[in-house]
Amino acid sequence: MRTYRIFIVTLVTIMFVGGWHVFSGQAEENNDTPLNQQHDQRKEDIAKKSLKKAWTKPPLELEVVLQKIYIDGQMSEERRTETVWSLEDFWAAYDGWKVVNQQEGQIVFHKKVKELSPTIKAKGYIGLDEHGKLSIFEGKPSEQKVIQTFYQIDLDELEVLDSQGLEEGIKIKSADQYFQLLKQFEKLAVKKP
Repeated sequence: MRTYRIFIVTLVTIMFVGGWHVFSGQAEENNDTPLNQQHDQRKEDIAKKSLKKAWTKPPLELEVVLQKIYIDGQMSEERRTETVWSLEDFWAAYDGWKVVNQQEGQIVFHKKVKELSPTIKAKGYIGLDEHGKLSIFEGKPSEQKVIQTFYQIDLDELEVLDSQGLEEGIKIKSADQYFQLLKQFEKLAVKKP
């Protein structure tokens, strides 16, 4: 019985002293106990797994379609495949573009451009088609490659100089000239009854 009492007193003393260390903060100073090391290792393993999961996702492959609408009504379309690692960076790259269609694996952007299309810049002419309608041609009107038709011109009102210029075709050199010519010849449009 005496041994039992000594055992209990010793146990209580150890618990008291150990508890005192915990409450006084002395246990924090010695962090190298096997239990603390095991706890730290688990935290580190969890952090590594989380980081690994974040980087193991494959990048997103998208077909990107870029449609530019020019002031002359022409549209150009460019298609490309992009690898998207960051959606934030992806959207920033297309700032100023409008999404017009989005489906799995493809996104279509649309943008109005305040300039002439490459085709019109290179070989655009304004003239009259075979029916007397004001039109834009790819090349001279004699080649009859109509890109866009606007309105019927009153040929009786058309002056001789303007008539000759439109028959041969007037080379479109700039956006300003393009709008100026449309405005100039709009006055000669046949009025519908």
